[in-house]
Amino acid sequence: EDVEKSSKKKYEVSSERLKSLRSFKNFSMFVEPKNYKEAINSTEKTQWQQAMDRENLSLKEYDVYEEVKKPENASVIPTKWVFRKKMLQGLDPKYKARLVVVGSRQQTEEETYSPVAAYATIRTALAVAVSLKASIWQFDVVTAFLNGRINEEVYVKPPEGAATGNKVWRLKRNLYGLKSSPRSWYEHFKNIMLKLDLKPCVYDCCVFRNVHLIVIIYVDDGLVIGNKQKVLTFLAQLAQEVQITQSEASVFLGMNIKLDEVLNEVRIGSQDYIEKIDDVWKFSTLSPRNLPCPSSLPSEDIVEVNENLPYRELIGVINYLACTTRPDVAFAASFLSRFLSKPNDALMNMALNTGAYLYHSRDKTLVYRNHGLKIRTFTDATYNNVSQVGTVSFFNGPIDWKSKKAASVHISSNAAEIEAISDGARSIQATQNILFELLARRVQATLFTDSKGAIAVLK
Repeated sequence: EDVEKSSKKKYEVSSERLKSLRSFKNFSMFVEPKNYKEAINSTEKTQWQQAMDRENLSLKEYDVYEEVKKPENASVIPTKWVFRKKMLQGLDPKYKARLVVVGSRQQTEEETYSPVAAYATIRTALAVAVSLKASIWQFDVVTAFLNGRINEEVYVKPPEGAATGNKVWRLKRNLYGLKSSPRSWYEHFKNIMLKLDLKPCVYDCCVFRNVHLIVIIYVDDGLVIGNKQKVLTFLAQLAQEVQITQSEASVFLGMNIKLDEVLNEVRIGSQDYIEKIDDVWKFSTLSPRNLPCPSSLPSEDIVEVNENLPYRELIGVINYLACTTRPDVAFAASFLSRFLSKPNDALMNMALNTGAYLYHSRDKTLVYRNHGLKIRTFTDATYNNVSQVGTVSFFNGPIDWKSKKAASVHISSNAAEIEAISDGARSIQATQNILFELLARRVQATLFTDSKGAIAVLK
C-alpha cells in the first residue's frame, strides 16, 4: 500500500502546475501579432513588414486581383493579415505574413469539399517504398491556393496598409480563406498530374500513380516515391507548372522520415514535433513515465468541471501524435477525448502524464522493412460497462490502427470481440484496395484474434 501511494504521488502533477495552466492562454512558442496594427507597432516591425511585402509581391506575380470601383449591391468580403513565425532547425525563425479572406462572410453555391490524403495511406505508401526499394522525396508548393482560378464574382476589401482609395479588389484567383480555395487548388493540381501522365487512385484521390511513380498530396505538401532519376525528372516537370521547394524526405506533416537505402528500411517518428511542443507544455520538467496512461483511470462520472484548463489544446496535440506515428498512445487519446466538454484536474493530470510519456520516449519510431507482400491484422476488445475495441494492421510495419469506445453496449465479451474483428476486416479491405492500386497486385491478408468464442460464432 505504501509503495502504491508513493508511486501515485510520483506521477501526480503538482497543484501549482495545474494552477498555472488555468491562466495559460498563449500556446504559441513565439509572440506573434494578432493583427496589422500589432505587427507595425512591434519591436519586429521590420521583419513583419518584409513578410507583408513578400506576400503582396506574390499576389501581383500571380495576378490575383484587379482594383475596381465597388459595384452597386455587391457584397465585399473583409480581409485580414495572419502572422506566423516558423522555426527552422539550426536557423533563425522565418517570418510569414498571409493575407486571408474572412471566408465565413462568403456566400457561394460552388462545391467546397476538398480531399486530403489519409495518414494510413501515407504510411502504406512508405511501406510500399521499402518493397520497391524506392527513393522518397518531398515537395512544398509555394502559395498553392493562388494557383486556383475563381469561377464566380468575388469582391474583397483591400488589406490594411494598402493605398487603394475607395476601390475594392475583384479576385481573379483564389485567396486563402475563401471557401472554394482548397477545392480549386486540388482540381488544379489534379489537372497537372493528368498532364504529367499520373492518374488519381480510386480509393484515395490524393494519391496519383503511374508505372514509375507514386505521388501523394496533402494540401500543399507532397511526397514522391520511385526511382531517383524518375523522381527528379518529375519534380523538374512539376516546377515548370507551379513554384515548389524540394528535398529528400525528412520532415513531412510533422513526421520525421528517414530512409536507409543500405538497410532498405524506413523509419518515421515525431521527435522534432514533440521537442517543439515541449517549448509550450514543458513535458520535460515532469518525471519520466513508463506507460502512456495509469492503470487506474479517472472516473467517467464527472462531478466537478473546470473550463479554465487548456484541456482541448493538449488533447489535440496527443490525438495528432496518436494518428500519425504513435499508436502506443491511441487508447489514451481515445479515452481523454471523451471529456473535451467537461475537463477537470484529474483528466488534465492524466493528459500531462501522457505528454510526459511521449516526451521521454520521443525517439521511438515506426520501422518499415521488407517482410513480403502480406497484411497481418490483430484485433482485441475489453468487456465491461464501456467496452473498448482496437485493431492494428501491418504491411512491412504498422500502417493502420484504431482504439475506440465500442459503438454500442455489448451483452457479452464475444460481441465486443466481433465488433473489433469487424473493424479489423474493414481495415484489411481498405489496405488491400490501396495496395492493389499501388502495386498492381492483390495482397493476401490474415486476421488474428485471441477470442475462441468469437471465432466459433463467426464460423
